[in-house]
Amino acid sequence: MDTTNPPETNEFLSNVADAMEAAASRLESTNGAVPQASGVASGRPVSSNFGLKLLYSSCYSLSFGVCFPVFVLKQYVPTNNPLFQGLADGATSAGQSAEELVGRVRDTGAGWKASMQRSREDAEIAMTGAEALAPA
Repeated sequence: MDTTNPPETNEFLSNVADAMEAAASRLESTNGAVPQASGVASGRPVSSNFGLKLLYSSCYSLSFGVCFPVFVLKQYVPTNNPLFQGLADGATSAGQSAEELVGRVRDTGAGWKASMQRSREDAEIAMTGAEALAPA
């Protein structure tokens, strides 16, 4: 079995390699070196995405360092026991409390809007009455 490439394929691969090398050198020239005018003494590049990288690394570590082992261990914990039932009841109760709180906030917001509308209407009536009493 012949594993050599035809000349056209070799030329194409060579062109792709050259283009990738040129792109890498352009990227290196824009991000690779720290300009001396910035006052940074180290030769490390300044990353504009430091915060995003930190956030990604933190979430990744939390995901695979904490959540993954917890979910693996969860498979081995029996679910028909008082501890699990208590956790399930607590979660249900917390969800109901959250729904009640959201309902109260929604009702308060609706009441506030109605009182604002009434005060606008009262202000319009007062302005109308003041205009009627004004001397002509």
